[in-house]
Amino acid sequence: RSAYGETQTKAFDFSPGKNNATLAGGAILNDTTQGCKLGGCLDLDGINDYVRVQNSPSLQNANTTVTLDAWIFHTTPAAQMIMVKRDSLYDKQWYFRIVPGGGGPILEFNMHDGTAFRGVLGTMPVPVNQWSHVAAVYNKNAQTLTLYLNGIPEVFSFPYVMQSYTSNVYIGAQVAYNEMYFNGLIDEADVFARA
Repeated sequence: RSAYGETQTKAFDFSPGKNNATLAGGAILNDTTQGCKLGGCLDLDGINDYVRVQNSPSLQNANTTVTLDAWIFHTTPAAQMIMVKRDSLYDKQWYFRIVPGGGGPILEFNMHDGTAFRGVLGTMPVPVNQWSHVAAVYNKNAQTLTLYLNGIPEVFSFPYVMQSYTSNVYIGAQVAYNEMYFNGLIDEADVFARA
């Protein structure tokens, strides 16, 4: 636990957005730094653990550039959610996850444009059982979506406009459908309104 009052059920966001989080399902805030990438991290069991971040204006990210990034250490090649902004079938904005690919697990990003989900699949395998830095950058003005794996970009043409929804952000699971629970560690998960 930190001097700021974090517990096994709440984690603090020290950014200007102050989007504090609630840990659920037995998610562990590993504050011993053992096995973590940068300080403490989230330890998720792949069964029912996740973290919920209450929706706020700083997480709306509509009609703008948005960057999602995290350090991940996943222990299975199965489909697993890194982050999602979705509460139900009708209240959805974006998701960023790992999905099985031909040469191993790959990154996928999807966002809702008001009509349907629009997305891209990466081609670079995300290594299992080791730390990787992953990011998805949506740039409305450039009409691109870039996936990054350990600093290596894959740029895709992306002529869609993100819509705003009031859903919460979930780290480590797609809670709305009780699926894609992340099995491993997540560190420094971020949502930025910039590239």
